[in-house]
Amino acid sequence: MARRAQELQQYYEQLFTRRDTLALPLFQSRMGFDLAWLKERCCRVAAKVAKDPELIRRAMLYLRVTGEVLCHEVSSVSTLRDRVFLEPQRLVDVMKELVRLPLLLALSYAFVHYRGSR
Repeated sequence: MARRAQELQQYYEQLFTRRDTLALPLFQSRMGFDLAWLKERCCRVAAKVAKDPELIRRAMLYLRVTGEVLCHEVSSVSTLRDRVFLEPQRLVDVMKELVRLPLLLALSYAFVHYRGSR
């Protein structure tokens, strides 16, 4: 079953890369849509960005201000400039766990030594 699914996926991937096939009326009638409809439906964002190149920058600014994404446009660490965190809360949770355990161990160690020195 998985093999058949993979074969179908490969078939449709090859099919959709051929513009001449997509333009055939038989393809359009069988699939229920034509290339113009597909382009209009799937390329709206690209068309908007082509008309307004600042749209992506404004959208990222809005998402960064609202806390939906975390990105470092100006960073001394070059690898951070290429990263966008889509769920910043997950990053915070991971960092919290990384700090929490060593902190708990240090506090318990300090508490035991403090009680022992009295």
